[in-house]
Amino acid sequence: MVTAADSPATDPATRARGEILRAAGRPYSWRQVLAGAYFRGAAAALHAEVADAVAAMSYAKEEGFEIPEDAGDAGEAFRVEHSLITGEETERWLDHCGIAIEEFDAHFASRLLASRFKAELDAIRRDYAPAAGEVVDTMWTATILSGSFEAFTLPFARRVANLVVTCAAPDPRELATALQAGEPRLPETLRAPGLLEELAAMDVLDEAAERDALSTARRAEELREREYLLTRIVVAEAVFPSLDQANEAYQGVAADGLGLEEVAQRAGVEPTERTLFADETPEGAAPLLSALPGRVLEPEAVEGGFLVRCLRRRIAPDLADPDVAVRVRERLLAARSGALLSTHVTWSFDPWTMT
Repeated sequence: MVTAADSPATDPATRARGEILRAAGRPYSWRQVLAGAYFRGAAAALHAEVADAVAAMSYAKEEGFEIPEDAGDAGEAFRVEHSLITGEETERWLDHCGIAIEEFDAHFASRLLASRFKAELDAIRRDYAPAAGEVVDTMWTATILSGSFEAFTLPFARRVANLVVTCAAPDPRELATALQAGEPRLPETLRAPGLLEELAAMDVLDEAAERDALSTARRAEELREREYLLTRIVVAEAVFPSLDQANEAYQGVAADGLGLEEVAQRAGVEPTERTLFADETPEGAAPLLSALPGRVLEPEAVEGGFLVRCLRRRIAPDLADPDVAVRVRERLLAARSGALLSTHVTWSFDPWTMT
């Protein structure tokens, strides 16, 4: 959702498509951010999408096809989704982002055309493929309107911040490997003296810092600190059509020692089993986290009937468990990234905050 101050923005050229962030007093431009995304392979999918959209638009113009009538609907849906209700709000936001209204309209129209001509795209690519520079010039608008802005800028900002705090030089062999991998991905139009080497150094040092953040000791400490949230419970569930049936099932499990599957089958209900992390556990099932196996919860009204839950078992977290390992990894990397960005990066432009 757009947040805006009362005072209008000044020169959009100083905000959009120019300086995006600063670290240690050094400004970094959109072209550097985009080059970083290409270098690490993160821009490939959007580049291909833009290339197809531009080719489809060229083909439609050349062959005399009309712009789809629902192109405006796609733009309108975007405006509603982002609370750009009035034309004035939309114009002000586009000015803030440095996007012309014609670019805004063309973005949605070209994608609808690419979808319409999906069966002919191979031939269209051969005859109407845009130059890499033309695609690069369109990537700003595509990045903003597709929601890819953070996916491009945040990893670059983290690498820049890590460069600021890292004293060690990159390993020459790793640097050579990074250059070999990244250089073919970077369009000629984005290249500048020393840029390839700097992007490679950023990647190598960032990967080294990531390895340190994910060391055995750090992962074990994170596991200990978050043991409760990383504990999983295995829960049997059954939804009964009526409250009387659910109460009867509850009594059968709680008082008579029957299994939930048995009482569910008697009622013609199919039980299911789910495994949940603590932070995925419905609020009503929280008591199961500290209960003994076999604990059953009183019926709860849900869509389609009344739910009865029964604890099967709890699973203590273990880094050998891939699901636990992924959560520990994500948490450690998020903490590292957050600390770097908050301490060493100042944002010069954000699409959704107008000052």
